[in-house]
Amino acid sequence: MSRGVIVRNDELLDKEFNRIVGDVLKTKRERKGYSLQELSNKIGNKVSRQTLSKYENNTSNVRHGTFIAICEALGEYPPDVFEEISLKYMRFVENNKNEILKK
Repeated sequence: MSRGVIVRNDELLDKEFNRIVGDVLKTKRERKGYSLQELSNKIGNKVSRQTLSKYENNTSNVRHGTFIAICEALGEYPPDVFEEISLKYMRFVENNKNEILKK
């Protein structure tokens, strides 16, 4: 019996993971009632309003240290936020297996 080669669609996975990160951070920011500028101010202007917008719109990827700073500025425990992101990501993977794994 021959085994087929499985190819993961890493580009799709990366894009979706980053989209979820941006969506979760945006939702949390909006629930707190912060504008992008207010959030930028809360993290000591280390990240500009424009860059925060890029994270939320999936046109730039947030780095780990910046993710932690954003979570803390939002009053969120970073591991809890990452868990929320992970659950949404795993749901996506489960629902899109055929597109992700191709023989």
